[in-house]
Parts: sequence; structure tokens; C-alpha cells
Amino acid sequence: MRRRKPAGGDTPPDFLNKQPFAEKPSAKLRKTNVDIARHNLEVRLAWFKKETFRVAKEVAAEENEENTREMDKYVRKAFANDSRIIAEWEELMAKIGLVDDVIDD
Repeated sequence: MRRRKPAGGDTPPDFLNKQPFAEKPSAKLRKTNVDIARHNLEVRLAWFKKETFRVAKEVAAEENEENTREMDKYVRKAFANDSRIIAEWEELMAKIGLVDDVIDD
């Protein structure tokens, strides 16, 4: 029977703590890692906002007045700085008929 290497996470913590590291990561490598992490976060947040707006439109399309009002409050608060999304949302609300009942918080 062949010996197998341990799978990820199977190595005892004491063994890992005793491992010598020949080099410390350079400042340039650390900066690169931070830049990559920041980029990944920005991409993920953009995706999240896009999906949130898509779901809000689906909820509004169901024409449940209470849920639509809740989504209206959320969208106006979450996307207050994005005029394109607010314009699209107001157009959708006009189709549904809730434009006159907008509540500003």
C-alpha cells in the first residue's frame, strides 16, 4: 500500500508552527496581495448590487403592494447615489402605479 500525503487541513498545527520560513514576503508582494483582495471585493460588491436590483425588480413585478413598498424603500436608500438605477426603478414604479406614494425617509 502506498503512503499518501495528508489532505488539506490534515497536518497537525504543531507541525505547521515549527516550519522554518526562509524568507519574509516583500512589501511589493504584500501590496500586490492587498490590491488583488481590494479588486476582488469591488467586483463582488458590484455583482451583489446588480443581483440585489434584479431581485428587487422581480419582487416589484409580483405586484404584492406591501413587498413592493418595502423594496421601493430599500432601492431608494441603497442606490441613492446611482441615478441610472433610480431612474430605471422610478420607471418601473410608474408602470406599477406606486410613484405618487413615494415615502422619503
